[in-house]
Amino acid sequence: MKKVSEPMLHAYVDGELDADGAAVVEQAMREDPAVAAKVAAERALRERLRQAFAPVLDEPLPGRLLAATHATATAQDAGTVLPLQAARDARAARRGWRWPEWTALAASLALGVL
Repeated sequence: MKKVSEPMLHAYVDGELDADGAAVVEQAMREDPAVAAKVAAERALRERLRQAFAPVLDEPLPGRLLAATHATATAQDAGTVLPLQAARDARAARRGWRWPEWTALAASLALGVL
């Protein structure tokens, strides 16, 4: 019998194994009750997680996210290129140095002198 690894068991439970790999796991389940118990435990865990998170997957998307995707799709459809670098430069020019930067500079200078 071929050794069945934990990742292989997880892939089997998730339905991600090919036919040959699934056959190996099924053979191991028939021959070893411990392997069958692990598969059963993984299936039970998967079901509990599905029940816990299924309501979240069924929730409608918030309007702000739908609006953002619509605006992005509209801009892409129109072939518009948004000037992001200009906005960054304008924001940097407006901000300048404020008291946190000056305080950090003064503290660094004081520590350097000491």
